[in-house]
Amino acid sequence: MRFGRKEVNTVAGHFNLGLRKAGDVIKVSLSGSASNVLLLDSLNFNNYRNGRRCQYYGGYYKQSPIFLKIPNLGHWHVAISSGGSVKASVQVLAH
Repeated sequence: MRFGRKEVNTVAGHFNLGLRKAGDVIKVSLSGSASNVLLLDSLNFNNYRNGRRCQYYGGYYKQSPIFLKIPNLGHWHVAISSGGSVKASVQVLAH
């Protein structure tokens, strides 16, 4: 799992995961272009959506599925951005 800072201002796909507990695993499946897949808490998703700096887990992926682990209890989002056409699905796997 990577953690970083990124400035972005477009969201190709958004999945509101709701309240998740630490250790829950998120499975993201992509079909189409390589994409940025970001796991963000509510504060950072709001920053991302408004083009401000944000902190996230994830990064740029060329293959799927992608597995991301929820680091702590909170309200979480998955944002997907791509330079091309991509279809995505997100599944929450209990730990």
